Amino acid sequence: MPQAQSTNFVINKIAVLGTSFIGAQIAALFAENCVPTLLFDSLIDEKNPNLLAQESINSLLNFKTDVLLSPEKASYIEPCNYTYELFKLESCDLIVEAISDNYEWKQDLYAKIALHIASQAILVTTSIGISVQSLSKQLPDLLASNFVGLRFFSPLKHMRLIEITPSSTFKEEKFNCLVNYMETNFNKILIKTKDTPNFIAHRIGIFNILSAIYHANILSLPPDVVDSLTGSILQRSNTAVYKTIDLLGIDNFIKLVENMQLSLKDDPWQKMFKVPNWIMDLAYKGRFGIKSKKGIYDYSQKKLLVYDSALQDYRLCSNKVSGQLRKTLEIAEVSNRYKFLKDVSHPEYQLIWRNTLDLLQYCDYHKNKISFNTADIDIALKWGYGWLKGPFELWDDIGLDLIHTWFAESHNFSNNLENKLMQIEES
Repeated sequence: MPQAQSTNFVINKIAVLGTSFIGAQIAALFAENCVPTLLFDSLIDEKNPNLLAQESINSLLNFKTDVLLSPEKASYIEPCNYTYELFKLESCDLIVEAISDNYEWKQDLYAKIALHIASQAILVTTSIGISVQSLSKQLPDLLASNFVGLRFFSPLKHMRLIEITPSSTFKEEKFNCLVNYMETNFNKILIKTKDTPNFIAHRIGIFNILSAIYHANILSLPPDVVDSLTGSILQRSNTAVYKTIDLLGIDNFIKLVENMQLSLKDDPWQKMFKVPNWIMDLAYKGRFGIKSKKGIYDYSQKKLLVYDSALQDYRLCSNKVSGQLRKTLEIAEVSNRYKFLKDVSHPEYQLIWRNTLDLLQYCDYHKNKISFNTADIDIALKWGYGWLKGPFELWDDIGLDLIHTWFAESHNFSNNLENKLMQIEES
């Protein structure tokens, strides 16, 4: 059994509170490494009190697109419920809270479990948007000193990044122990983040998605075309923009955007922090993406279908990239590649150009606020979002002087763009 050991701490058993898609994957991650894991959820049937947790385990075993939990390791996960089995937390060294990103719900859960947590146990929140410090304020002092944020990225089996944000009183020895344990036993890459809205990977990743949606709206480009232009062709993840939303879960995406809206009111890019109405409608209908088999794409059919907001229905994808654009993106000199994109008025060229410029500007403007160094921003996007090259690595490829020239030119262009968007919305 893998162990993390310091003077006062050893991990022999963990508990995961919540059977969300990410919570279930965390349970599977530890079970695959032979760590006894308690998986908790609510009691909805007195005759079968662990029904929800058991169904989550079954879903892991039956997941069609990947092996998340092998049958021989399933016995390492024990289904539990909050009503009768909280006392089992007393034997756990690591307790991972993985419920929905709702401040009140999390505080209610912490109040229920506080008396059942051993004095040396670490309490983890997997919150993707709520401040770690704000969550720790209502905790008893001892529990607050053992409280830390860990953000995992889906699919956990393939995404190596874990962002770690300790509470202000979290002990350095315990911090180093936990980092070493996750890196050594799970082949993960951990980066320490500042306690800012959406932290690093989701702050930049969600902004990049919102920027692409913003410009796609102006350029009248549908989701499947946008995804063909913003994924592997740009050395980013194959899930690109809209498939990434489906992977995150549309419900989680909405929460991340809402967090930016509420917490970043003075952000110069605030105008982009908006979820399109048609995506909100999909969430209202329970179409959350991959986990519900339908979202922006329909994954339940043999052929992948994409939602067309004009038709209010799914249609076959049409996502071919023109040969000329592919040749442009193969230009060896990166600066010349983007010069060409900038000067061509075709919507597909302009989407790539405008989205890339937004990304570079946003990272430059916020780099010192959200990270301890620019390398961590590159690491976060590469290992959390599956990009092959981070934004500052792209910056180096293009050249500092040229990018600053583009930044200066973009101010008036952005103002004109905003006026055009307002006209579209009014019509």
